[in-house]
Amino acid sequence: MTVARFAMLLPLALGCLTGCSSVSEKDEKIVEVSGSATGKDGKPLDGVSISFIPLSEGANTADMPVVKGKFSGKLATGKYTYFYIEGKSKAAFNAIPDSYKETNAERTFVVKSSTDSLTFKVE
Repeated sequence: MTVARFAMLLPLALGCLTGCSSVSEKDEKIVEVSGSATGKDGKPLDGVSISFIPLSEGANTADMPVVKGKFSGKLATGKYTYFYIEGKSKAAFNAIPDSYKETNAERTFVVKSSTDSLTFKVE
């Protein structure tokens, strides 16, 4: 686990000790999300994973593998940031710029419904 990821997850873990969320279960909606991830060259990423970090209360982190440029999984509705983590291919992960291997408050997106298609491009 990278230091940046540990530093980001520590406050979330500590927050869970005092009650993970002020959002009630009926307010939280878990939806299916899917999307695509491409590299700087525009080609589909493969063999890495995307780590989703919630910026909204009541949501959990999630890691989703990227296979042939596609990923899918479940997230709670809300605002997120993301970064890439090593998956099955160390070479593919090493090709991603370091700035995409840590959280970035300016790199955000919002999950509203399961019909949202997410597109992430490494620039």
